Amino acid sequence: MPIKLISSKTNSTSIDQKKSLETKIQCIGPFNQQSCLFENLYYFNSEFIILTINGT
Repeated sequence: MPIKLISSKTNSTSIDQKKSLETKIQCIGPFNQQSCLFENLYYFNSEFIILTINGT
């Protein structure tokens, strides 16, 4: 299943609030056998969505 990337433009006053919603990914292991932990990975309309914040 594909993962969609959503990027949010923001100003400096709201960065901290939006950063708590941003997707974080931590992968371990060799490239061909990686395991990844996602924090704040969103699922909407049958798609996984990664949220990133521009300007941080």
